[in-house]
Amino acid sequence: MARLTSVVAAALVLVAVEAKAQTPTVTPLLVNGPDADKKVLVVLGDGYQDADMPDYNLWVQQRLIDGVFANDEYFRANHTAFNVYRVNIASPESGVTIRKYSAGCGTSPNGDDVLDTTCTPTSASPCYTKDTALDYVYTGCWGRCWMEGSANTSAQITAILDQVVPKRDFQIRVLNVLTGGGGGCGGGGSLTVTNAENWQTLAHELGHMVSGLYDEYVASAYRTVQYPSGAVNARNCSTDLTQAGVVWSSLMSPGITVPPATVWDPATMDIDDTVGMFEGCKTYGLGIYRPVQNCRMRSENAGQFCPVCTQVMDGTLAGFPDDASDYMFYANYAGASCRGNAGLSYTSGANVSNPGAAASTLICPTRRISDPSGNLSNTVFGEAFVVDRSTTADVCCQMFGRTPNGNMQAGTNVCTTGSGTDYQRLHMDLPKVRQPYTFAHYSMKCTLPAVSSGAASSILTYRIIQQRY
Repeated sequence: MARLTSVVAAALVLVAVEAKAQTPTVTPLLVNGPDADKKVLVVLGDGYQDADMPDYNLWVQQRLIDGVFANDEYFRANHTAFNVYRVNIASPESGVTIRKYSAGCGTSPNGDDVLDTTCTPTSASPCYTKDTALDYVYTGCWGRCWMEGSANTSAQITAILDQVVPKRDFQIRVLNVLTGGGGGCGGGGSLTVTNAENWQTLAHELGHMVSGLYDEYVASAYRTVQYPSGAVNARNCSTDLTQAGVVWSSLMSPGITVPPATVWDPATMDIDDTVGMFEGCKTYGLGIYRPVQNCRMRSENAGQFCPVCTQVMDGTLAGFPDDASDYMFYANYAGASCRGNAGLSYTSGANVSNPGAAASTLICPTRRISDPSGNLSNTVFGEAFVVDRSTTADVCCQMFGRTPNGNMQAGTNVCTTGSGTDYQRLHMDLPKVRQPYTFAHYSMKCTLPAVSSGAASSILTYRIIQQRY
């Protein structure tokens, strides 16, 4: 067949876009001002039929709003830089296309990808084609970024978003992968993630999307491989092993000297805050360095973004967040402010302990804060500094909000690990709530285990952090 002219080909693409796209709807999830003054983040899904939309809506709420913007320290502190919109666009079929590769899968430097033509919809490694709004394909291949668009994907997305969110800075695409496959891939202002992933993976990919941060982990195939692509000295990876030359030299922690490369010492270093030059970055194990031992960009389940990644993202978002004093309020309380069952011990140091033979549940209250305009906070976080002396049970705490008529919203129950005399820090959240009731209150609830071998567990201090979205 003769090649189509560019005009005819463009016309066919447009027809395909119009034919596949049903009427999209848009729902604001987080609005902090006019779109012109904020970074506009839009979320849209692929492979969701009308009947699947509740699952898609819940995923966006739990992973992005109640996940990243509530639990990640950086994005929680800078959430006012963003306006977030969810776009719903129904696909003709449920699920996305699955494509399999029988060798390589992009994970080796040999480029030995071979399309698997033997897989079937019912095989142990199924593959099939779905008719979806965005024409995404899921491969499950790390080396192929887990998923890939088809020839019309970019045009489909542009046509849909131009209708409902014409001004946009960042895009999240969520794939409904029926086989439960995971994966995420981000950069250049967009990211794609499967419905199997958690909020930690989404936060990691947001680092790629927002500021082009590099991966700090080392791929298994490249653990003993020298970085092959020449000099790098930008953002959060560097091949310049010199104190003054590395791009993050101003953030280097006191006492760190390079060369040689920094060696992790858990006794003297903080895992995501001590800045040096740790070997292994940008997926290669040798000859390239990252700033800290374990940042969000090295492991999705790491503590937080490191100081270097934070500085890079600060540059991207400069001028967009509101002044933190306008929306975030901290209040520290002594552990003795908590009240519970009879028999608790309140010490002269203002701690509360449980010397009893049974576990005790305590309520630790806070004062709900209003801004200068009288608007009450609607989001609450908490940190508890506790000592777990029990060898058989844990200290567990969670946030909750309750209305006078008994309607209660509760956050995740967070527990200690192990036992000992040192305090442990628990970080808790209450999912974002637009609480319309003036007399609703917030509190932290904790369970102190029974005395263990004569040693009592205790709450030393707790902190309540409140915001208004």
